[in-house]
Amino acid sequence: NLNGFNAGYVSQTLDYDLKILEKYDGNWGHLKYIVLPISYFSLFYQLETSAESWRVKNYNIYYGMTSSNKLTDYFEILNNNLEINSREDNILLCAWKKSRILLVPRLGWGASFNSGSQPDLLESGVSAATRHTYADDKYFNDNLTILRSIIYFADKRHITVFLYTPPAYHSYVEHLDKAQLERTLMAIKQIDHDYRNVFYVNFLTDDSFTAVDFLDADHLNEIGAEKFTKKIGELIYKNSQ
Repeated sequence: NLNGFNAGYVSQTLDYDLKILEKYDGNWGHLKYIVLPISYFSLFYQLETSAESWRVKNYNIYYGMTSSNKLTDYFEILNNNLEINSREDNILLCAWKKSRILLVPRLGWGASFNSGSQPDLLESGVSAATRHTYADDKYFNDNLTILRSIIYFADKRHITVFLYTPPAYHSYVEHLDKAQLERTLMAIKQIDHDYRNVFYVNFLTDDSFTAVDFLDADHLNEIGAEKFTKKIGELIYKNSQ
């Protein structure tokens, strides 16, 4: 059996995937596979200029990446407004209570997406597809270059890169912009063709995932995540034979 660690975080973009690999270079002697999602939106945005840009501070504070020129990106309490800072799970209250915010267990897997709370799968599909559709492609070529850098980094170290498009509920898939989706899939299939250390699988419309597997229309819950992890494990095993 292979052991794995999840180095991904919410809304993490390809440039931060590469930065993490480079920061810990020298520790990858036993690394055999990099498993990397390429979603509908992955090639069209970057974290610093997105609605989730406040998450940049996590890489500065906890990874020591110094990846931003904004002072607020180096302090928890300067990064959000008073309403967010006063939430029960916020850093201010945790400091007051002398507790820690732990959103993942030791191996990095998310622990907050569970089947106990499921929003409307139809409504969440429409809203997520709209949110993930971009009016321009200004980051597309840069993100492809970054992805190729990840692959080159891996190839030099004899690491296989497994690219996948994750499953989504039909209400999400049906509302995706066809041109954006096709451009993404064509680019990734070309990369799969170009590099010997890459293989790609598209699970977007995999009908083995049903409503019970989803937290919302574009995220799996713990049931779906376990099923999906086993699928990936089987593919990695077959590829290694």
